[in-house]
Amino acid sequence: MNSRRLVDDGESNTIFSKQTVKKSAWEEPGVMPLEPTWPTVPVMPQQAGTQTISKEPYDSELEFKLGSKFFTVVGAVAVLVGIGFFFRYVFERDLITETMRVVIGLVSGLALLGVGAWAQKKYALYGQIVTGGGLGILYLSIYAAFNFYALVTQPTAFIGMMFVTAFGVALAVVYDAMPLAAGAALGGFLTPFLLSTNVNNPHGLFVYILILNIGFLGMTLWKSWRPLVAGNFVGTVFVYSSWYFTFYTQDQFFLAQTYATIFFALFLGVSLVQYFVGRLAIDEGELALVTALPAVYYVVNYDLINDLYPDWMGFFTITFAALYTMLAVLVATSGERNIRMRDFFIGIAVTLYVIAAPIQFEKEWITIAWAVEGGVLMYLGFSLGSRILRVFSQGVFFLMFVRLVTLDSALPFGEAAFFNTRVLTYGLSLASALSAAILCFIKRQALDKEESKILPFLFIEVFVLLSWVVTLEITDFHPTYYLPVMWSIVALLGAGASLKIQMIALRGAAYLLFICVGLRLFLFESAVVIYSYSPVFNSRVFAFLTAVVSAGILLSLLRKNKESISEEERRLAMPTLFLAINSFLLYLISAELLDYFEKQYQALSGFEQSSRKITYENIKNMALSVAWIMYAVGLLMIGIARKSTSARFFSIFLFGIVILKVFLYDTSNLDTFYRFVSFITLGVILLLAGYLYNRYRERIAQFIQVEP
Repeated sequence: MNSRRLVDDGESNTIFSKQTVKKSAWEEPGVMPLEPTWPTVPVMPQQAGTQTISKEPYDSELEFKLGSKFFTVVGAVAVLVGIGFFFRYVFERDLITETMRVVIGLVSGLALLGVGAWAQKKYALYGQIVTGGGLGILYLSIYAAFNFYALVTQPTAFIGMMFVTAFGVALAVVYDAMPLAAGAALGGFLTPFLLSTNVNNPHGLFVYILILNIGFLGMTLWKSWRPLVAGNFVGTVFVYSSWYFTFYTQDQFFLAQTYATIFFALFLGVSLVQYFVGRLAIDEGELALVTALPAVYYVVNYDLINDLYPDWMGFFTITFAALYTMLAVLVATSGERNIRMRDFFIGIAVTLYVIAAPIQFEKEWITIAWAVEGGVLMYLGFSLGSRILRVFSQGVFFLMFVRLVTLDSALPFGEAAFFNTRVLTYGLSLASALSAAILCFIKRQALDKEESKILPFLFIEVFVLLSWVVTLEITDFHPTYYLPVMWSIVALLGAGASLKIQMIALRGAAYLLFICVGLRLFLFESAVVIYSYSPVFNSRVFAFLTAVVSAGILLSLLRKNKESISEEERRLAMPTLFLAINSFLLYLISAELLDYFEKQYQALSGFEQSSRKITYENIKNMALSVAWIMYAVGLLMIGIARKSTSARFFSIFLFGIVILKVFLYDTSNLDTFYRFVSFITLGVILLLAGYLYNRYRERIAQFIQVEP
């Protein structure tokens, strides 16, 4: 029984002792109790080291919040409301004179200030809330003395409210209570509205707001109460806006702009002081204010300046942007602390530079200004080592791209080809964008991983815009067969540049343009007008040969730089280009032959056409077979001489096509003489091809072993 000894602690409950619990059978499985024991629930305070979970801390915290904060605030509000109802009751029944009503209010407010001061020593939060209620009653009493009862003049009431505000600020500093300071600031900004007489007095109003801001902003720097800065900013904007929409006229332009500039400089100065000498890092709230301040100031000045001096709005925007550029440079030279402030200044400056163009200029000059800004920003981005400037530059060039394609593509009536505003706009914009792209490529080692991914887009923008302006000029002023001609040249330039700078994305854009060339040639430029057709010397031959030569040059460049391109591209792009070149040439030769004989046939008289129709059909089919055979032989010889597997394979494939045509089509559709010519030609050529393969068998075998 000793292991289960009960201890009586003198209270109504009996519990296990600490030692008993440790030695009991509940804790030691090897020891069995002599008799069943039912432990009761302990009620004594729990000792350290136990595992019992209690909700008391949470309940106590919740109770404290309700009792000390929520109840106190509600109580203070209830007192204010109660006093208000009391005043209303005695007012309606005229039980207290007007002077006594004000006196009671002032005394009540001072009494609450006294209670707050007394409570502050032991119950700081409670004392601060009571003090705030006292300040509110003082504000209401002075307001009633002026507005309801006319017991004091406006200057007297104004001075009284300023005194209450100053007293509240002093108490906030003494008590180190930011909520109390916020309440005092709210009262200070409400004072002009509470004491308003609907008379325009801008100097008195703005000087008062300026003094109020200087006092509160100085206190925020001393006490590091940054939320008060945002509160004062909102209050200042509210007061200024109320005056502007109520009293502003154009003859007050300089007055309105002067005070707006003073307030802007004051809040900007506070931000800079916090940055350079502040004890705290720039937080999200401060950055939000840094963004809102220039936005509000710019909107105010836009409305002021644009109404009277619209031609100066662009200059103001550029000057404002230059200010933030200098601020960004100033911040950048002060070290790495709070580097986000520098980036925000840069962002504001870039935004202002961008919007300056459409504000000051019209039509194509907006695009040109954006292009110049993009180039300057890219240069500054590398000069200052600023990633954000380079990112903004990319954004400005994208705006330039969109505007060029959408708004600057149309051409006014009466302008000449190539010497027009569209070409000027595109030319200057492309020059700036290409310069920025080349600078990025030269300085690519300074780019991070994400920027390196964005870099190709600048080159692609230039490539697409060049292709687009060429398309527009040809469509508006020149025959359409120039489209595949110019597209081929632009595609070759883009692909060649991509090999120089090792940029597969740009080369992919060039490949797509070559595909467009092929579609355009076969769908729109392959037909000719027979009556005006001139063999060889015609637009079709010119367009097809330009595409073939361009593709051939590109294929040669790819072969020379095959070590710098991927295996997939070598296996796909190079054979595809080779196939396209030979397909274009073969199609062109076939079309020229067929149209040549068709023109001869159309030149005959009606009787001759009917009598010689079959003869001309035979001649065309035979000529087509002979041309294909000759082309296949020439390609085979080139394949052997140049060690080209692709050329030999295509030659063999073409031989197969010709064999099928001769044996299946020509046999049944040609006369005996033309069958003879086709078969003899095919036979001789095949014998020659066989001889070549046998004659150079070992050489060809070596090619096959070496070539992929």
